[in-house]
Formats: sequence, structure tokens, C-alpha cells
Amino acid sequence: MKGQYLFEALKEKIIIGDGAMGTMLHEKGIPWEMNFDTMNLLQPELVKSIHLEYIAAGAQLIETNTFGANANKLAATEFSKKIREINLAGGKIAQESANPNIWIAGSVGPLGKPRLKNGESQGEDEKAAIFQEQIQALCDSGVDLLILESFPTSDELLLALRAARTVTDIPIICQLAVLDRLDPSQEIWAAKQLLELITYGANCIGGNCGSGPAYLIKIIQRLSQMTDSPISAFPNLSFPQYIGGRYVYISDPNYFADSALKLADSGANLIGGCCGTTPQHIRLISQKLKDRKPSPRVIIEFPEKKAELTPRSPSPVFPSLLEKMGKKKIIVVELDPPRGLGYEKVLEGAKALAKEGIDAVSIAENPLASIRMSAFALGYLVQKEAGVLAVPHCTCRDRNLLGQQSELMGAWALGLNHILLITGDPTSIGGALGCSSVFDTNSYGLIEMAVKLNQGINIAGSPTAHPTNFIIGCAFNPNKANMEAEIKRLKKKMAAGAKFAQSQIVYESAKIKEMYHKTKDLEIPIFCGIMPLISSRNAEFLHNEVPGFSIPETVRNRMKSVEGSKEKGIQEGVKISLELIDSALEAGAPGIYMVTPFNKWEIMAELCRHIRASTSSVSITYE
Repeated sequence: MKGQYLFEALKEKIIIGDGAMGTMLHEKGIPWEMNFDTMNLLQPELVKSIHLEYIAAGAQLIETNTFGANANKLAATEFSKKIREINLAGGKIAQESANPNIWIAGSVGPLGKPRLKNGESQGEDEKAAIFQEQIQALCDSGVDLLILESFPTSDELLLALRAARTVTDIPIICQLAVLDRLDPSQEIWAAKQLLELITYGANCIGGNCGSGPAYLIKIIQRLSQMTDSPISAFPNLSFPQYIGGRYVYISDPNYFADSALKLADSGANLIGGCCGTTPQHIRLISQKLKDRKPSPRVIIEFPEKKAELTPRSPSPVFPSLLEKMGKKKIIVVELDPPRGLGYEKVLEGAKALAKEGIDAVSIAENPLASIRMSAFALGYLVQKEAGVLAVPHCTCRDRNLLGQQSELMGAWALGLNHILLITGDPTSIGGALGCSSVFDTNSYGLIEMAVKLNQGINIAGSPTAHPTNFIIGCAFNPNKANMEAEIKRLKKKMAAGAKFAQSQIVYESAKIKEMYHKTKDLEIPIFCGIMPLISSRNAEFLHNEVPGFSIPETVRNRMKSVEGSKEKGIQEGVKISLELIDSALEAGAPGIYMVTPFNKWEIMAELCRHIRASTSSVSITYE
């Protein structure tokens, strides 16, 4: 098997890999927004010319142009049904370009953001099947080995490796993306993550992409102190810069070549380039490393050092809502952040409702995609100045994964340990402000992110020094025609790590009873959503224009019957809410989640007193 000969050669000399394919395709006129892998079918001669340039520059190993040729990344293109053809063509073009002395590696990258079906995240089996489809086609094309590259997390890389090993026994190189500067303890931790891949069938481990050579050199040094296995290094030219509407990589080619020498000195056996590199850079590397033997390894034992995993309790500390279960009816009241900076009235309401015995203030994040003050900042103020637990919402709409991670860590540092994680309304609801919806993930992914923080790791799998201890909440919509489907979604959120749920606003007693009857065996408290109507106009607007609201005609007629009197409208709305609350309590609701209309918190006082007057209790303790 030709691929095995590579690893014999790596023991004797440094092998030179190729450089970036995407950078070269773009330089030759292919726009960034194109899927570069489709060029295997559209412009195979162009792809072949780039392979030939790298071989002429001294590359002894070339990668197929298939980095993103998977079902997720091709889903939005006209080539979604041609995954096998693209990968077969990628292997064929590389073979036509190479001579017998050149190794061909089938390139496989991370899956990227999937097109979600019904808001559902992809499971591991589905992801594995996507990898298997691509890898099988590459193997059928006749590649000598596989290179699993640019994976941001070891979890996905391991998933890809295990999927590959169900398809083939050819050699596999596994490379993590080096995204950030690490301190010495994290360098050791990252190296151990890579070492684990050897036990699952990786023949060579290393890093690529993410940043320039400097960060990668540190990881390679650590790896070479921990294993005799071959190590690969394919750094970016530099960090990318955004200039003139496009991302460019700027670095002195000689600096990059000198860095390749340092990578060889650090213990790398296979050295090439990633984003921003061209045949010019590979030529300089080849000249610098010609006939260079691998550096000798000195294995060092790094004792297993357990990181401190004691959560630093946020201050002030409030009892968990879960600790109160079975002892009292939980009351959560939602107050909206202000549209500007006038948050004083919100704090006034929170203080008044705290005196009425509420357990928490729920704070929506830019509800209906309208501009509001930060829910996390307001939550901090509510806890500090009103002395009551805050439950800020966090949506997937407003921040990418990097921002989500930062925001959640900041929330914990501010003492916010209860969070409601939801997908959120699209920005189209908020009007044409030029805002865009991010949705890097959905509520399931956001819950998984918070769970990782509770475990003391970030989304990249790196240690966070201290774990959080978030009590994670989620949304549940009983108003959908198919409640069983919504219960299935709730179970999935529970499996991901949700510990309590707040329901959408319900205006039907029968629906409330159905909700609690059908979820009685679920070990998660569901706080029934109630919102007083204040007028017939308010009822019609919510029913007809606001997503998630469904108000029966009987309720709307009741509000219409008092039309013309503001006071009577509020009274009727409160009366309806009291009836719904009674239905929820009779059905066994562990608590009530009440949304304050237009932040008129004075309306909520009567409802709070009514709940507190109830002598009902819950017999289930939720853990």
C-alpha cells in the first residue's frame, strides 16, 4: 500500500506537503463565495494546474480539492446530489497531476453548519454518515491516504476518524486547527487530545489552519515530547486581514520558510502550508528542508494534573429554582429590558414584585427582534439592586458562536447562574434595520455550549480554568397543533442539559391541562406561561401578528365585550389570567411564568398574591 510507504519515509526525512488550494483558486479568478470543491467538475484543468504548480515547487504530498465536499457544505448548492462525483473527480485530478513519487491525500474538512430540519440539530449518527459518504468516495477514487484537517474541536475530529475507520484501513493524518495562543498547561492538554486519536487509528497527528506558524510551533514542541508517532504541521501564512472587501494573508515568505525550519526543529515530520500559502512558499520550504532528517525525540512524562474544577460561586448567591421545587409554587415574572437606557422603572418593578414573593425575574433578549438593553446587564442590576434572582434569556440570533461563548462566561462572572436558552425570533420581525440573523446554532446547540461550560471547557474543548454551574432553562410551546412533536423537542433539550422549561403563553384551560397530562412523566418542571391581556386591541394584535400566540375566539370575545373602557379591559384580562392560573395549579403546575404586558408590573401584584394564597404543593422533586 503506497500510503504506508509515506510513514516509512517520514522516519528518514522531512516530507514536504502542498499549500492552500482555495487561495490559489481565488487568485485565478474563482470568487470566495463559490464552493471551491465544485471546480473539480466545472474547471478540472484549473485544479490540475494548481496541483502541478505545487509539485513543481517541491511538494511531495498533495491534497485533493475536496476539503468541503460534504453534504452539509454542498446542501445549498446545485451540486447537493453530486457529492460522490465531486470527490471521485478530486481524486482523479490529483492522480493525473502526480507522478509515482507523489503521495495523494484525500482532504476531509469539518462538516460546517448544517441546514437544520425543523430546527433539529444533527445527531452523531447523521454526522458520521456524512463523513462516511465523502470518505468512501475518496477511497474509491484511489487516494493513498486521508487527511482530516482544520477541525476546530477534537470531538468532531474523533467523530470523523471513527467514521473513516468504518470505511477504510488506509493511513489517516488527523489535524486540529490551532485557533489561539495557549498557555503551557493548555498546550499539554491540547497535545493529549491529539494523542488520543492514535488509539482510534490515526497514523499521524498534528495541526493546521487557524493562525500563522508561531502558535503551531508550540503545539508541535509539546507533541514531540509526548509521542514517537509522525507529526504534521500545515500552518496558515498568518492571521487573515480584511482589506478591500476580502480576506488576505500578509507575511514575508522568508519568515514562513524560517518558521518551517522551526517546525522541523520542534519535531514535525510532514510540513506544508494552509490558508494564504502558495507555490512560492512551498518552494522556499522545500529549499530550506531539502534532505533534512527528522529531529530526534526526547519523550517527557507529563504527570496527569487535574485542573481546579471548583466553581467560583457568583455573587450575590440566590437559591436555585430547582431547590424550591416541591416546597412552594414558583413564580417567575418577565420584565422587558428598556428600549433605551431608562432601566430605573424595571428595577422599581422588580423590587415591588420581590416584596410580593416572586422567585425570579425573567428578562427577554431583544424580544420580537427589537432593540433593547442587554438582558445580561439588566439581569445583573436586578440581582444587585432588587435582590431577586434574574433569569436572562439568550438567543441564537444576535451573536455568533464566539460572541455567545464570551457572553455566557461574562454572565457567570456577573453572578447570573440561571439562563433561558432559546433560538429566538428572526430579525425580519423587528423591521428593516439592516440587521442580520446569525443563527450559528439553535437552542439545542446553545444548551450544549452551556453544559460544556459547566464541565469546565469551551466550545473548542479547551479548559476554562473554572467551570460554571448554570441552571439551564428552555422554552416549550404547547400551542402547536401537534403537542407530541413539541414534547419530543423538549425531551431532546432535556437530554442536551435543560433543567427547567418556561412555556409559551397559553390562553386555553384545556390546553394547559393537556400540557401537564402529557408531560407528567417528564422529570423537568414546566412553568406555565400566562400573560394578562389589557384590551381587545391587544388581544387581536397578539393573536394575528405575533409569532407564538394563539388566543381562542372566546377569550377575544370577552375582551371585546369590555372594549372602550381601559380599566375594564385590564380587569377582564386579569380575571382571565386568574382563571388560567387556577387551571394550571389544578393540573399540577410546579410554578407560573407570567409575562408583564408593556412592563405594567402593577398588574402582576394581584396575580402573585393569588398564587401565593394557593395551598397546593408539588410532590415531585426535580434534580
